[in-house]
Amino acid sequence: MSVIKELKTKNYMVIGTLDSKTDLQDIKSKNKYAVILGNEANGISPEILDQTDVNVRIGMNEKLESLNVSVAGSIIMYYLNELK
Repeated sequence: MSVIKELKTKNYMVIGTLDSKTDLQDIKSKNKYAVILGNEANGISPEILDQTDVNVRIGMNEKLESLNVSVAGSIIMYYLNELK
């Protein structure tokens, strides 16, 4: 069994990061999360993205190209922690 499938059986919401149309702020309260972060150059593989419950984007200034993966992860974890 893949780790993602196992997390889902334990009621985790699996969140991927991608330049998607779903904003991070669209995520509403849930008790358990697993966040998958991809590297800055290639992101997350399509095979893994297909297994996530939702893929989110972090809204930012249009002049910026991207966020460092550690910064993006910190923003996501801070936001999710504030939902509880």
